[in-house]
Amino acid sequence: MLEAVGISADLACDGHEALGLWKVRRHDLLLMDIAMPGMDGLTTLHAILQSAEMNGHQRPVAVAVTANALRPQLEDYLASGFDRCLTKPVSQDELEAAISAFWPVAE
Repeated sequence: MLEAVGISADLACDGHEALGLWKVRRHDLLLMDIAMPGMDGLTTLHAILQSAEMNGHQRPVAVAVTANALRPQLEDYLASGFDRCLTKPVSQDELEAAISAFWPVAE
């Protein structure tokens, strides 16, 4: 889905791997599942934001991807540092809208 709009991605199997990838590549955009194994999306995001702040790096845009889509849950994700939330299953249009809120996407 990301390739369709000209975005390449690194994939992480869990939160620890996502944190390790970000420390090396410092991605501009994070699409993170809330329920990742090992270290969940909220914990991973907090670790990434803390690392960015401590090392003087720009804060990445973070989009939560989740099946836990009740209004209070989504509000908690946003209050915890995510910039947007996408609920599963995610459509191409929803993904493009979330990304284009921060950057134009290729047509």
